[in-house]
Amino acid sequence: MNSNELAGNIHQQWPRMVARFAGGAVFVVGVLVFLGWVFDVAPLKSAVPGWNKMAAITSLGFVLAGLALMLVAAKPVCGPVLLAEKDSGLARRRVALGCAGIVTLIGLLKLSEYLMGWSLGIDQLGFQESPRIQGNSSPIRMAPATALTFLLLGSALLLAHSSRFLVVFQILTLLGGLVSGLVLSRYLYGGEPLIPYAQMAFHTALSFLILSVGILCTRTDGGLMALLISDRAGGVSIRRLLPPALIIPI
Repeated sequence: MNSNELAGNIHQQWPRMVARFAGGAVFVVGVLVFLGWVFDVAPLKSAVPGWNKMAAITSLGFVLAGLALMLVAAKPVCGPVLLAEKDSGLARRRVALGCAGIVTLIGLLKLSEYLMGWSLGIDQLGFQESPRIQGNSSPIRMAPATALTFLLLGSALLLAHSSRFLVVFQILTLLGGLVSGLVLSRYLYGGEPLIPYAQMAFHTALSFLILSVGILCTRTDGGLMALLISDRAGGVSIRRLLPPALIIPI
């Protein structure tokens, strides 16, 4: 294999690696926060003392979303496909779709609470903070911006296995990343939130941003990711310009 072929192979493989890493990172964050609720460990619920806490239902959503992303980004089988391997891939796809469907449903149910004015009581998943920690504050609830982002990215995960609806997939993923980016800007720069009801926790917003990048990397069959992995001049240029364009403004 010459240097050009090796470089092309790396360009084809790095999106899948990024997607697996993103899924694993989000999964770990969700598990840690969920354990924080199980054992009532305050530092695991909020990134910094005094900042917004991640609701228990939000942590469960990240566990499912991270698992779905890791399954979607699983390395495909090369060469002859055995029946057992085919069945395993089909099982992975079903589990990924099931997890993504639950994530979408969580976002939809929480948005319905805010729009309809009812309460389904799913935010705490039955967990209660100790009176010493809770004090007179109201129970931790999933923010509307969090519910919206779960709906967007959960829907994108449902389309990650499809060979169609690429434009819809990219719009959903980019909108999810945009919402989390706007919330993160408040933590980075201070001031008023740039979107209404942006009481999203810091580690929630950061996890959503990582998740949106990972989901975007699952489909390289067209659009932005096809350009990023291209060996043509446009692909080479954007790969060189994208890191400083993202880092320098911050």
